[in-house]
Amino acid sequence: VYISDGASIIAFRGSDGQRLWNYPLPGPMTPLLVSNGVVCCSHGHDDTGYFISAISAKDGHALWKYAIPSFRYPDMTLHDDIIYLFAYIGTFSPQPLGLRALQITTGKLLWSFPKSMFINGSVNVVRNGIAYLSSRDDGNVNDSIDALRIKDGSLVWSLKTVGLTSLTEADGILYTGIQ
Repeated sequence: VYISDGASIIAFRGSDGQRLWNYPLPGPMTPLLVSNGVVCCSHGHDDTGYFISAISAKDGHALWKYAIPSFRYPDMTLHDDIIYLFAYIGTFSPQPLGLRALQITTGKLLWSFPKSMFINGSVNVVRNGIAYLSSRDDGNVNDSIDALRIKDGSLVWSLKTVGLTSLTEADGILYTGIQ
């Protein structure tokens, strides 16, 4: 069992609750992602920067750390050992980050998909080799759904929308709400 107390990632044995290890991280943290022997989260502060850190689930040692050029935490989704992170972009960020795909065991950047001017987005659905990114700007005029190939991040299709909310999928059909 893995938890974040806001300052550390802590592992407990599920059968008896015994604490196994504790790994301190600076700054508040996002919810944990766990896969293939790796526990990771994003953490940081405006003054020190933001990072994704990956810790060994077995013994709590650091595996890798990835700097995020963003002014707040990214939205992160995990699917098949790939972390999809969409960092918030705005006037405080020196350059657009958009969507990036990282391999969870190594932290290797697999690909990136720029989304300049957009301040909010996330990968809500990954199906049949396609990641569906919903993104919106702060004026609700340039919202979009983008379908990207997970192997290389190339654009399959894009649909402009207005007032987009998150996506969900059932039986091969994407659903979204409009604000």
